[in-house]
Amino acid sequence: MFGNLKDARFRKQIIISAQPHYQELNERQRGILRYVSKSGHITTKEYQKLFGTSERQASRDVNELVKHGFFITSGSGRSSRYELTSTLKEQYVKWDED
Repeated sequence: MFGNLKDARFRKQIIISAQPHYQELNERQRGILRYVSKSGHITTKEYQKLFGTSERQASRDVNELVKHGFFITSGSGRSSRYELTSTLKEQYVKWDED
């Protein structure tokens, strides 16, 4: 049904934007959701480089995404990585199977 890559990206954006709290996110947080949907994960250090934020701001932004159920954390301290929750990943897989 959706054979090309552009359609797959569009489906991912629909799934993410339909989540509770999405409208409360700032542009950086929305951007990082798009980035992680493509790359699979991010660290706060990568976040800082991509968006030109301080370490403190990067931590606040990703922690809010964890709090709202968009991300899960793996690792701890400086080795923490943030990934989409399994629920969001499962929704992508279901769409890709259709």
